[in-house]
Amino acid sequence: MSRAEPASFHHMPQLSSADFQAHQAILLELYAHTPLSEFPSRVARLLPKMIHVQFNGTTDMNYGAGTFQATREPALDPNVQSDLNARFLAHASEHPLSASQHDVLRGVSLITSHRLGRRRFAGSGLYNEFYRSISVRDELGMSVPVSDSRALCFFMWREADWFHPRDLACLELLRPHILQAYRNAECLARTLGDAGLMEDLGEALARGLVSLDAQGRVRDWSQRGRQFARDYFPEWPATSHGLPDPLERWVRLHSAALIPPGKAREAFKVESTLGCLTIRLINRVHCDGYLLVFDEQKRAPGPESLQVLGLTARESVVVWWLAQGKTNPEIATILGANVLTIKKHVLNIFGKLGVETRTAAALRVAECRMQLA
Repeated sequence: MSRAEPASFHHMPQLSSADFQAHQAILLELYAHTPLSEFPSRVARLLPKMIHVQFNGTTDMNYGAGTFQATREPALDPNVQSDLNARFLAHASEHPLSASQHDVLRGVSLITSHRLGRRRFAGSGLYNEFYRSISVRDELGMSVPVSDSRALCFFMWREADWFHPRDLACLELLRPHILQAYRNAECLARTLGDAGLMEDLGEALARGLVSLDAQGRVRDWSQRGRQFARDYFPEWPATSHGLPDPLERWVRLHSAALIPPGKAREAFKVESTLGCLTIRLINRVHCDGYLLVFDEQKRAPGPESLQVLGLTARESVVVWWLAQGKTNPEIATILGANVLTIKKHVLNIFGKLGVETRTAAALRVAECRMQLA
């Protein structure tokens, strides 16, 4: 525990049996195989299962390379994200983690309002220019050092409530396991000898996989892979063990080419009303044969889908463009409407969504689109 925390934080509060049950469930998922590139987002998705938050994010702080890569769950439009990054960087020196490289690389967990003091936090430029713009009241943060000059930082945000000692205790309970799980993923990447292939295999667990022998014949299907074949090759018999004809011909053609182990050939793509399915053929590293890895990109829901937020059809289109960083005049030009009309729509949208800023409205849109996807 950080020495700078208030005295009351030196004593870990008693956690409930439900807390420990959630902790054990998270550990089961945390120690499952995860590619290194997906590790931060995996942890970010697990933490809310034990600590209630509205949204969260990660920052890869690499002091050696001088890079700081931030992502948020749910993801925001790049224009909105760029604006938020600029707001934060303008006041980064006020943030207790950003201001202390030593603490970050040592490993620390903290509640921002407790570290700064609630009154000081609420009066800071960091709060008023950054957190308030995304309707955040308080922040819970943690750094996990993964090298002498790099740490993964995880942040959780609440819109209405403060964080409490129980939340900090839960985070401290998880922090050593997060570090160990990262070391495991790092070791596995070295063992496999090809990080790119490892990521393909990890993704295949969720996205679909077909194992082929050295002659390109099917050894086994994953359940998800078979579902993709049914969805995108409607003439393919659902009971067939072999590949759909177009895919089988492509495999025969491309498996004949000499490709270094672990490398992928040009992908096979097929489109339908569901979206676009990309199929990659990859050499097995440690045994004869190939892998087919399926990757589906679903068609993004359109503006009309935002009516589930209680908006009219017109308001849904307006907030759709607003979430992409468009100004009122730009939206008016796109829709062929009067700027004052667009301004009125935006005010109505703010009222219906219960937000005060365009950034907060864009965040609501991002959350809605993620749920629909």
